[in-house]
Amino acid sequence: MQLTYRGVVYDYNPPAVTVANDGVTRKYAGLTWLVQALRRFSKHETDLEVKYRGAADRASEKPIPSLEEKARLLVIQHHLSDRHRQLSMHSRVAAQLGIPA
Repeated sequence: MQLTYRGVVYDYNPPAVTVANDGVTRKYAGLTWLVQALRRFSKHETDLEVKYRGAADRASEKPIPSLEEKARLLVIQHHLSDRHRQLSMHSRVAAQLGIPA
């Protein structure tokens, strides 16, 4: 299938979805409905060449953070949550004492 957006033509082939027609019926609001189940889910293509404003990017290449990077982020997050708690307690105490925070 060819799609056109702002004068640019794209080829698009939608993934096929297989549906199981098991003949299962359900009643809802007094009406009988035939229920169909999907046989298998198709994965979307993740290895795409994406270009945004001239800069190329691969959608599948996500950097995997190292253990040191994860530890560093946890320490930073903990520090920020402590700082937020301190500022919150400071403003509450200042409000109780009538001091502008």
